[in-house]
Amino acid sequence: MPEISRWGGMTVTINWRDHPWPHFHVRYSGDEAIFDLRTMDFTEGALPPRRARDIRAWARLNEEALLDNWNRAEAGQPTYKIEPYR
Repeated sequence: MPEISRWGGMTVTINWRDHPWPHFHVRYSGDEAIFDLRTMDFTEGALPPRRARDIRAWARLNEEALLDNWNRAEAGQPTYKIEPYR
């Protein structure tokens, strides 16, 4: 899975092959969650509340870049890094 961003102990990746809807994965301290770009909610897994708030804020600020990365990955093109939150 291509790494899109990393900060605060979290790693954000995109894997377009595992689910058909636009989403990204977040790993943090042994936890993993899948974040749906359509609803801005986690669809699987869990993160600590503070990290969940940070991810949602970051995703809203970077929604266009996340969707662009999703489309690039789905088309077999390279993805690019997105600046960390704060």
